[in-house]
Amino acid sequence: MNTAVARSHHEPGLNRWIAPIVLVGVVTLLQWHSIAFWHKHVGPVGWAWSLLLELGALWMWYLRSLGYRLVGLVLSILLLLGPLYAVGSPLLEQNHDEVAAVQQRENDIAFLREDIARLERQMDTYLRNSEVHQGWHGRIDDARAELKERSERLRELLAPPVGGRPELT
Repeated sequence: MNTAVARSHHEPGLNRWIAPIVLVGVVTLLQWHSIAFWHKHVGPVGWAWSLLLELGALWMWYLRSLGYRLVGLVLSILLLLGPLYAVGSPLLEQNHDEVAAVQQRENDIAFLREDIARLERQMDTYLRNSEVHQGWHGRIDDARAELKERSERLRELLAPPVGGRPELT
């Protein structure tokens, strides 16, 4: 019984420190990203901007007036936008690059299909002309080589990607 009483006596003290420890950890993580963001956008004084926004937001939230709390809300939003931008912008850029790569692939496929159709029509013309006139073998060979090259490139583009994201094909 005495151990249960002693243990419960110490738990409120531990619980009292959990919130400040979590708060310090969260503020440190937030400031790590916020300082990097503000340093990138305003230069060497970025650390001061970040800390002033943090302290200003905390002070405004501490004051119990609605007007101060609204200012605290604006400062908190400004403070959070930096880290969110720093963490989110690489993901958005990566997504944009992937979408652009898919669009480029689709454009390449369409271009190759049109070019292959053009080369096939050209080849038909060369073959018809070679039946009537001599000297078309060089052009026919060149057209066949170009047609083969374009067909291989189209096959590569239409093949499923190795290790790629299937939803992007």
